[in-house]
Amino acid sequence: MRLDSLSIGAAYARAAWRRWEKSDVAFEARSWFAEVGTVCHSVEGFLTALDHPSLSTEEKGALLSSLCDAMGANEDFLRTLQLIVLNGKAMHLPAIASAYGEIADRAEGIRRGFLETERPLDKALVRVFGKRLGVQLGLKILLTPIEGKGMMGGFRLTLGKEMVDASVESSLNRIETALIGE
Repeated sequence: MRLDSLSIGAAYARAAWRRWEKSDVAFEARSWFAEVGTVCHSVEGFLTALDHPSLSTEEKGALLSSLCDAMGANEDFLRTLQLIVLNGKAMHLPAIASAYGEIADRAEGIRRGFLETERPLDKALVRVFGKRLGVQLGLKILLTPIEGKGMMGGFRLTLGKEMVDASVESSLNRIETALIGE
């Protein structure tokens, strides 16, 4: 059975979390993984180099070591990255970074999400909305506002894998379905 990148990312992230969850490194590693994810997305060829057979294990280790030094990450984090790369899973580093961030957020009662509207919203308004929603859910909600191209009104709220669609389009679709169904 072949796992997709999200499953592999989640599996490696859970293993890293279990290793560090009782230590002071657990939440610091979230920022290290986030930086690794950023490097993977912004430095062209970084993942390809880590996966390429022409690069020796020592060269890959040196590349990861310099990255960890620049981030201020500890030796255990470096060894974790080396293990991922030596297992041929370098291409999954962005998914691992994202999954680890979600695990650490959940442990702190934080949920991140998106608030999509037809036009840009003031960030202060989005913060207040997130804070009020967080009070209702007993969580800390951190929302990123996004502009929904083609939305006619309302909003879509996405928190992790859950979405609330309160857009006008969604309401019209429900009405159409109800009318056709009768």
